[in-house]
Amino acid sequence: MANNYKVYDNVLSETQIERWKKFYVSNARFSWNKIDSGRKGKYFLQNTGWTIKRTVEMFNTDEWIEPYIKPVEPKVKASNFHDAYVNALIKGDDFTRHRDIDPNDVRDDQYYVSCILYLNPYIEETADCGTEMGDEVVPYKFNRMVVFDGRIMHKPLAPLTDDIRLSFYTSFSNCFKVRFDESFFNHRNPWHRDAIINQKFIDQE
Repeated sequence: MANNYKVYDNVLSETQIERWKKFYVSNARFSWNKIDSGRKGKYFLQNTGWTIKRTVEMFNTDEWIEPYIKPVEPKVKASNFHDAYVNALIKGDDFTRHRDIDPNDVRDDQYYVSCILYLNPYIEETADCGTEMGDEVVPYKFNRMVVFDGRIMHKPLAPLTDDIRLSFYTSFSNCFKVRFDESFFNHRNPWHRDAIINQKFIDQE
């Protein structure tokens, strides 16, 4: 699992890029979110609501993404879409180092493959707002996609300039599960939807 990631450049076509640019400039809306359901780390901006239908309509991922994710995990299927959203980090943000899933929650027959696609065309290639993958850094470059085993500790790096670090995150998994967060029970209604949370970002540093 160590350093089990791949980097691909120029994954989107010109048509997909223009579709993304139009959406971002005209329709994208961001709200403040937290790194994890345990509310660790600082707030950051996120565009949510990315279903598999919306993802396919924007990026046509059903046509091209599977050959990119299989080198990380041969068993993965694009049909095992799990999650997707767009993150927008700005100067001063401090995204927490995390895993996308606890390694103890992945059996031998299961997988969790994550993808980060860099989406700001006006940032020149730089490590300043790339992604820490273990003890390495994958530099930011527009239309570059990082594919990795979701059990790897990683950290998106905020930009040092006033440019926005835009990235599309999506994951594919056959081991998603819902769990109860017992810490909520002391101060929240256990029958409320917030008492059940996604098993993500639970291994923080």
